[in-house]
Amino acid sequence: MGNKKASGYIRVATEDRNAIDDQKRSIENTAFKKEYELTSIYIDTGSGASLDRDGIKRLLGDASENKIDTVIVHSLDKLSTDEHHTKELLDKLASSDVGVYSVTEERFI
Repeated sequence: MGNKKASGYIRVATEDRNAIDDQKRSIENTAFKKEYELTSIYIDTGSGASLDRDGIKRLLGDASENKIDTVIVHSLDKLSTDEHHTKELLDKLASSDVGVYSVTEERFI
């Protein structure tokens, strides 16, 4: 593996173990293919309309402490279902020089 560090972020509406496992598998596969060291995966359950989520808070903390280079998400709407919140998160991550890679869009956002 390269020395690039990534965290995965998963959000599901309910405690659906299959949905969590599917997202986790896609994030792990992407990290492997892109040669990232996957240092952590944060999981939030519930609505994507609020930023008051433990996983997002921990992710932003790690980003601000330069613990990661990239966040891998299954799809961009897993960060937030509110486009203003999504932009806010992307801006906060960018200010810490952290990129976001979406598996389904197959690109950096």
